[in-house]
Amino acid sequence: MKRITALLIMIVIIISVLPGPGFAAGEIVFFATNNLMLPLTDAMPLKSGGVWYVDYNSFTSGDLKVSSAYNEQKKTLVLYTWDTTLIFNMENTTAYTTDEMIAHKQWCFAYNGTLYVPAEFTAKMLGFEYSYIDDIPLIRIKSDTNVPDHVYYYIAQSNKKHFLDAYNAAKNNQNGKPQTNGDSKSPESPPDPPASGQQPSGARKIAYLTFTIESGSYNGKILDALSQTNYKATFFIRGSTLMPYDDSIRRMAATGHSIGLAGWNGGADFKSGTDTMASELTRANDLLYKIAKVKTRLVRIPGGSKSLPGKAYTDALIEAGYRYWDFNVNPKGTYKNPSANTVYNNAVSLLKNRAVPAVILLNDDASTVSALPRILKYLKDNDYIVRTISILDTPVNQNNDRR
Repeated sequence: MKRITALLIMIVIIISVLPGPGFAAGEIVFFATNNLMLPLTDAMPLKSGGVWYVDYNSFTSGDLKVSSAYNEQKKTLVLYTWDTTLIFNMENTTAYTTDEMIAHKQWCFAYNGTLYVPAEFTAKMLGFEYSYIDDIPLIRIKSDTNVPDHVYYYIAQSNKKHFLDAYNAAKNNQNGKPQTNGDSKSPESPPDPPASGQQPSGARKIAYLTFTIESGSYNGKILDALSQTNYKATFFIRGSTLMPYDDSIRRMAATGHSIGLAGWNGGADFKSGTDTMASELTRANDLLYKIAKVKTRLVRIPGGSKSLPGKAYTDALIEAGYRYWDFNVNPKGTYKNPSANTVYNNAVSLLKNRAVPAVILLNDDASTVSALPRILKYLKDNDYIVRTISILDTPVNQNNDRR
């Protein structure tokens, strides 16, 4: 009896010093998306309560075409594909898709410098297949089944040593200090959904800085001005201007700005038939993903949504998964070539008279770029909350279409 008691005490002591809050720590577990095996980092999969949890970057860094947004204030992590949006609420440990709106009891938590999500649940909710190959061990998420697990097993085995050696070498290069994943920090927080109607008396005003990019030649100057105030903006870009300015597009995505589309060739794409409109947006989105590894569901119609030939176009946009935005503050007004002073004065005048969130239309032309530092200073001096547009925000457009 004494031996059993002593043994139990020893087991309790051993368990008490194990790392992590109930996690299976220290085990090397690999991760693959389709046929792509991802490099090892210190943010490895963890097992708790019989469930495998993975760094959310495992979904966004591979070839699954998953994007993400993290709202630090609301403690929500959004993972979305072209078809599905999955939202984790870290405060009440639930998750749901915007299609079914059924709350599932699921845990998303911060650990080891990143956010962890349940691997199998996340995969299945986003429309992927999940499997676990125990002999390696490896978690595999698949969007197709062209290489079955029993075949991929041999591929993973041949790559296993390479990834393990690279991981150990990286750790040794840091003199034994734990390696930190360069992508493991929580992503930039997107805005909360805009308020509707009048804001309470004394509340801070909200502004969405949006740029319609036609030439792309001023991208660098716009980004430099924004970096001075640490404000983030939403850029609606023509597909035809993406590749010539791919460095600035990558900079936009990497520094937390939001990117939307303005067709491939501009306004003409939105008047040439709904099929042409959809195909040109897909063409632009594919190129955006190739350049910056992001895709978007945000659209702005050059000339405003009222310029569309009919409701069939807005319905086609919604059916294709897009949300379209106009503006309610246009500093250029009807002027073709206003001076920088005119752009600035109009912006201030319009902002003063707007109580609800302002969606500011800015262009990539010389006068607007010249006025931009003063507009940003006005927003800062008047304590505006400046936000980017996210897919969760209710659209502002001329049709009052909130879909």
